[in-house]
Amino acid sequence: MMLYADLRARRTRQVAGDLLVVGWIALWIWLARTVHAATLALAVPGREIDGA
Repeated sequence: MMLYADLRARRTRQVAGDLLVVGWIALWIWLARTVHAATLALAVPGREIDGA
């Protein structure tokens, strides 16, 4: 089973596309972790008021 094409130009496009997708996924993972951390930081004052 071949993962990529035999032709050099097509194989280059396929590898570049795969790397783009991996980068896109990494970007969204980073963004999700950043938003999650910010949400947790914003929740601290509410928890402190609730515990008072």
